[in-house]
Amino acid sequence: MWLKYAVNQDGALVEITDVASGKTLLKCPYCDGALTAKKGRIPLGELSLMLFNQVQEPILLKKLVSLQRSVLDAYDADSPSLQQRLTDLKLYRTQLRRILSNTLYFLEIQADGEILYKIGVTQRSIEERAAEVQRELRSYYQTVVVKVLGTWEHRGNVELYFKHRYKEFNYPIASLTEYYKFDDEDASSVLRDLRRMKPKALTRAEIDIFEGKPDQVEVGITEDQLAHPIGYKSCAFM
Repeated sequence: MWLKYAVNQDGALVEITDVASGKTLLKCPYCDGALTAKKGRIPLGELSLMLFNQVQEPILLKKLVSLQRSVLDAYDADSPSLQQRLTDLKLYRTQLRRILSNTLYFLEIQADGEILYKIGVTQRSIEERAAEVQRELRSYYQTVVVKVLGTWEHRGNVELYFKHRYKEFNYPIASLTEYYKFDDEDASSVLRDLRRMKPKALTRAEIDIFEGKPDQVEVGITEDQLAHPIGYKSCAFM
């Protein structure tokens, strides 16, 4: 079983991709067992970033609805798997909230005469992140000038696919792995690829997730249990 999230020593959910590969101090959210982290892979081919979003977004929302239905089915059947399915739904919503809370950014950097590019995501202001990038690079270059070429709200899902799509241009700087070297023509092409992405319009379900509201299915089950403590179930809340 491959997990997207695990539980750290403080009891908080953390994304597996944020953890170095190998043995960890993380626990499984289902069984509380120890975990070994492995980096994920991108299964799609050479789609443009715009097409990648067009393909992935319906899949993400379809998965959400499927998990909600799975919870309702387990509740209606009084299944012992209900808690596991609720955990599945909670973990998936956490993953979606992380995606929606992140802003994708693309930077151009002049460093001692070299021109580099950086892709990344942040939940802070782009000014804060750009200043941090400048400080990081000053450990390797004397003169660093950072220019923001673009930002895209709620597009945290794109970063890993960008890395896959443009991996041949990757230019690691010591432990810093999100830097790229493009010639002028390729840089223009990459920027066009990014700018062709449509602004992310959140659905009602995504707004609730982004704002940290509880899932309506879980709320409905709780209300149903309070209204019918003897065991009668009504699934009219979805």
